[in-house]
Amino acid sequence: MPLIAAIATLCSEPERAARALGALSADPAFTLGERHGQVQALVFESDTRRADRVLDQRLASLDGVIHVDVISAFYDELLEEEP
Repeated sequence: MPLIAAIATLCSEPERAARALGALSADPAFTLGERHGQVQALVFESDTRRADRVLDQRLASLDGVIHVDVISAFYDELLEEEP
């Protein structure tokens, strides 16, 4: 199951940033961490890599999010393939 840690840079307009945070909070795939100014830490997980890419695209295209940096990506199936 893919587990992605990311940093989302939010818009400087408070209303748009608040809408983006509201949308992320309402989506059970996302877990929000600490926020520092315009920077919001978050984690998201999905059932497949394809679903992971969809979540990443959804996050990046969300109104109020101006940039996303992926900090870490964990794919447990890669560990299972190792001897």
